[in-house]
Amino acid sequence: MKNYLKITWFCRTPFVFLTDRKYKCGTDAELEGLFAKMRDIKANGFKYKAEYQDCDDFSAIMKGEASKTGWNWVGTCTGFRGWRFWQWHSWNIAWLEDGLVFIEPQGPKKMTKKYRAVMVIL
Repeated sequence: MKNYLKITWFCRTPFVFLTDRKYKCGTDAELEGLFAKMRDIKANGFKYKAEYQDCDDFSAIMKGEASKTGWNWVGTCTGFRGWRFWQWHSWNIAWLEDGLVFIEPQGPKKMTKKYRAVMVIL
């Protein structure tokens, strides 16, 4: 319950789905390693294409790459920018030792909390 409340407060949504009972927080070094994997994927031909290879695809790939390593501290978010309900976006969330951060998977980079999550799966 404590984890749920922490993530709910950070993401500003009650629609947080914790799919595991236990979580191990990641480190900044592990996150940088995940960013390197995402850069390799982009370098090997997976490029942004509107509506076909866009934010939800990059977000799913980042979650999958984290899962390959056995990391359950990376999740996915779907929501919109500010109060612009017509600008939907998908991004990732990481639970690090220093706290929760949003990640722009297409960067890949940490991002500010300019987006409002409607649904979070971790």
